[in-house]
Amino acid sequence: MASATVAPEDVITDFLQVCNIVYGQEPRTNYIGNQWYQVNGQPVHYTILVQETQRLRDLAELQTATRREARPTPTNVRADTSKIQKLIRKLRRM
Repeated sequence: MASATVAPEDVITDFLQVCNIVYGQEPRTNYIGNQWYQVNGQPVHYTILVQETQRLRDLAELQTATRREARPTPTNVRADTSKIQKLIRKLRRM
């Protein structure tokens, strides 16, 4: 099975973008040659770098989904407020 040829610059660009999204910083990355890259001084093979890029993409999606769920929606805020207001009214009647 033949694999698609991807330019080293594209691999590095994808990795740097995903790292920036997940960690908020970009690692030092360059192409050494023969499908080997250097990431923060450590040699990394192409397949490992592509797998790590995909893992970070999945992590970024999970973080985005978690942030969306954590935000209170206006309907939830109104529902909580109305419950609190009902409780206050009930306590005032006592």
